[in-house]
Amino acid sequence: MRDKRFIAEHRGGPLKKEQHYQLMTWACDCAEHVLPIFGKTIDDRLKNALLIGRKWAQGMLQPVRR
Repeated sequence: MRDKRFIAEHRGGPLKKEQHYQLMTWACDCAEHVLPIFGKTIDDRLKNALLIGRKWAQGMLQPVRR
């Protein structure tokens, strides 16, 4: 079960939009911090996911509605 503390308001959680963006930025920062441990074996899918996460956190992308 997902922890409700990390769910955005529009999905029934307590996070305001700005807090959701901050959480994404923090998560990208954390992931990028440990990337050097893996050397050159970093998959392009991970790099792409981080790029998309950063763009979304900057308001450049809209979340996918399901």
